[in-house]
Amino acid sequence: MPILIVTQSLLLPLVFSAIILYFSSSKRRTQAFLVLFSWASIYFWTKGALNLIPGEALDWIWVLIAVNAIFILSAPQQLLPLLCSLLFGVFLFIFSWPILSYQNELTVWFELVFFETVVAIVFYKIKSKPYGLPAIHFATSALALAIVSILSGSLLIGQLALSLVALTGIFSFYEIIQTPTKHSLYKSTQLMLLSLYFSLVIIGRLYVEIPMGSTVLLVLAPLSSLLSNINKNYLIQIAFSSLAILWALL
Repeated sequence: MPILIVTQSLLLPLVFSAIILYFSSSKRRTQAFLVLFSWASIYFWTKGALNLIPGEALDWIWVLIAVNAIFILSAPQQLLPLLCSLLFGVFLFIFSWPILSYQNELTVWFELVFFETVVAIVFYKIKSKPYGLPAIHFATSALALAIVSILSGSLLIGQLALSLVALTGIFSFYEIIQTPTKHSLYKSTQLMLLSLYFSLVIIGRLYVEIPMGSTVLLVLAPLSSLLSNINKNYLIQIAFSSLAILWALL
């Protein structure tokens, strides 16, 4: 079992990361599509089944992946942030509907509005921000999510989040040894990865009961990475990610 988990969460995503880097170093749509396809393969293997009619929140992830793939293949690049924001709003409601159907409280709606607002800001900022070190920033947030999810009792979400870290692993390595780097994540790829990341955060909050404080910090961590000063924003992101983990330990 440990070998299987390591293979699903680390080894296979790292192999995919190397393949994606090799075949898509100058192709935006190809890179984003390969990232989605690769993570979808990991998702189906880790989860163990494809439910064409989703029965729970995690089952809807494959639908999100499919719609994002359509956007990548057909939508104009300049419209992707807006489309991804709107799509995430739809899936945010779908993810939370079982909760809202029996617990239609103002606090739940407040959380959902907060999540959608931050996600929309992050997606908009990606459209106008220089590349910086996107793989390292993303991997930092996803690693924190993996640890928080496991501490909160969900190995499955922890595995899926860890696979996102490994899927950007080779890109992070190139960003460490070569800055700025041509072997980086394009903005369309960042949008796809963050859509998956935020989905796992929200599902973890709603159904695994990740602490509210950790959830807020996990949602804000990617936003902190989009400030103007690269060195400053990474320190802030590390602080947010670390505090999210500490909050889950309390």
